[in-house]
Amino acid sequence: MRGKLFRIAFYAVIAVAILAALAPYIPAAFLRARVEAALSRSLNRAIEIGDIRFTFFPAGPVPGPGFALENVTIHEDPRAGIEPFAYMQELGASVRVLSLLGGSLELSGINLGNASINLVKTESGLWNFQYLLNGLKDASMPAFRMREGRVNFKFGDTKSVIFFNAADIDIAPGATGAMDLRFSGEPSRSDHTKQDFGRFFIRGTSSAAGQLDLTIELQRSSLEETLRLMDPQGFGVHGILALNGRLTGPPEQLALTGTVDIGDIHRSDLLPKEGQAWKLPIQGTLNLSNERFDLESTGADTVIGMKFHAQEYLTRPMWNAAAEFRAMPLSTLFAVARHMGATLPETLVAEGTVSGAAAYDQSSGLSGKFTVDDASLKLPESDPLKTTLATLEVREGALHLAAATVIVSPTQAAQIEGSAGLASPHALDLRITTRGLSVAAMRSFGLPDIPVVSQGASWAGWARYQNEKWSSESTVTDAKLAVAGFATPLEIASATVSLVPARLAVSRISGKLGETAFSGSYEVRGTQPARFALSIPEANAAELERILAPTLARAGPGLLDRTLRRPANLPEWLKTRRAEGTISIDTASAGEWRARDIKARVSWDGAAVHWTNATAQIEGAVFAGTLDADLAVPSAKFHVAGAITGIPYRGGVLDLTGTVDAEGSGAQLFQTTRAEGTAKGRGIGLAGEGDFRTFSGSFAMQPLGTAPRWKLTNVETPQGQGSGATQDDGQLVLQVGQARIAGPLFPVRVK
Repeated sequence: MRGKLFRIAFYAVIAVAILAALAPYIPAAFLRARVEAALSRSLNRAIEIGDIRFTFFPAGPVPGPGFALENVTIHEDPRAGIEPFAYMQELGASVRVLSLLGGSLELSGINLGNASINLVKTESGLWNFQYLLNGLKDASMPAFRMREGRVNFKFGDTKSVIFFNAADIDIAPGATGAMDLRFSGEPSRSDHTKQDFGRFFIRGTSSAAGQLDLTIELQRSSLEETLRLMDPQGFGVHGILALNGRLTGPPEQLALTGTVDIGDIHRSDLLPKEGQAWKLPIQGTLNLSNERFDLESTGADTVIGMKFHAQEYLTRPMWNAAAEFRAMPLSTLFAVARHMGATLPETLVAEGTVSGAAAYDQSSGLSGKFTVDDASLKLPESDPLKTTLATLEVREGALHLAAATVIVSPTQAAQIEGSAGLASPHALDLRITTRGLSVAAMRSFGLPDIPVVSQGASWAGWARYQNEKWSSESTVTDAKLAVAGFATPLEIASATVSLVPARLAVSRISGKLGETAFSGSYEVRGTQPARFALSIPEANAAELERILAPTLARAGPGLLDRTLRRPANLPEWLKTRRAEGTISIDTASAGEWRARDIKARVSWDGAAVHWTNATAQIEGAVFAGTLDADLAVPSAKFHVAGAITGIPYRGGVLDLTGTVDAEGSGAQLFQTTRAEGTAKGRGIGLAGEGDFRTFSGSFAMQPLGTAPRWKLTNVETPQGQGSGATQDDGQLVLQVGQARIAGPLFPVRVK
């Protein structure tokens, strides 16, 4: 018996295999009309078939014999338009075998392959797939399958840029007229080539009454690409988004519950960092008829709440969003800000909480208002900045800070207010007002240094940082400024600083340079030469020479420069130095020499320094003239032109007019001094030869070792004409008429 059954089964398998092999070659065109009718009944749409053949393996959702159909067009429901619902080169249809026994042809499964189908929203607000599903509510409906297809969305004759790529669809009859639905695909835009989505899944049922019960899942996807579904321009915000939820109800009023995960938020031009992630419980509604979607987070124990509204999201997306912060830690907000590219120091420690709400609307942009409570910001090796309450408002594309008091220490506080642009380059406008704040505490704000002010120990007044530039009206104390060309820093005990873009004015300066005290003012306007007024109570030539040593004596040209006779390059600070102003010195000393009431107008232009309108009182005499300094050479060269009048000499008065040239400093300055000019005297008494009631002549002085060599020519006196010169021993010999006068130049004795 067993052998007989085995033989029957064996022959049956052989017969089926033969039929399966021969089926594609058996003419089936005579069944085209019946198959088209069966498909039309199954899909409730007109069907056109190009070719048909038998197959035992149609690759459909239900195994069994059937047909392989080629060049199949599934026409649209007339209520949804004239463009076909779907077109495919090949469609597989499985036949329900028992239906053949009753003389009818019914399909058990339809495989659409990788078809491209159009989901159309009609003028009534219903979708064509709703017409399709309503027509399928029959116990004899076939199962449907599509793999790696494309799902387009249409509105009348307009096709949406949003579509699903690599779409899989499964529709199968369920119990009591229900349908089991399965869908997955990759959300995409036809106007944007880059796509970085996880797959979107829908699984669930549609009841006989049209009620949907679906679970939905969006795998980890790019936050930026998800936002592009709403706005193709994007927002420059990258991160990860995932969604799990459930949709229940009729298509016109679907209720949504679930969770959304957001993390790794960062700016588009920055690499992602491991940062804060949020898992938010959500609820909302979805209306497929009027394309309206509302979503909000739930759970009062979360530090952030979110709301989202969108409509016409497949045609002309219009949407808005809102977020509520519920005592969010300030450190969390700063971490997100860093990921968005804010230049906040990594070592900045933030404490406190942020509460408030923000909203975004496509027409008005971002808006919101927040309060920061009990905040503390601290950088290493600096005092913390503390405030009990600060109010922030988002409007007009910027974050605005209302005036808030920041406490640095029990004795130091400042009031700050300002704004920061939300769009790159995040323009900052910040005003700081204080009655007294140390510069060290000022650095706790993490801002660039304020010119002059930041070189002090403390300051008072206000300062504003705007467009990456400072303006200020303040007083500064105990400042030290390093000035190129000076051997020691400029020490300012106190000064008033007025600063605006392209202008710096420092007045009421009281300070010292080395051991030389001074007072005065200084002003710079754009590219114009700096202007100054300097008053010095007492100056010493040796101390000034020490201070100016880097300017007066620099390294000479190197061996190659000397060989090629090239001049030494000037330091950049000397090339660019431009200044003009006045100098007054009450008392100056050089060895045993004393001068008083020194005044001059000074112009410094690169390597050239000019003293004009210079006057001074020297040991009872008066000097008036000019002084020029050439700093282009390693050892500075000096040229003095002018007159010294009223020199007390041998009971009379001597006037000198001429020029003096010298170079270098110290002993070199003395050894290189040259002079020439004219001399006039009155009432000069010479022992033994009577008085020179008048005296005139020319003089020239040349350096010679440690003693200068003087020469007198064209000497005229009432006693006669003459000339004279100093000798090797330093004695002056003067021949006037018949008289020969010899002796030290100062005083002279008659020989």
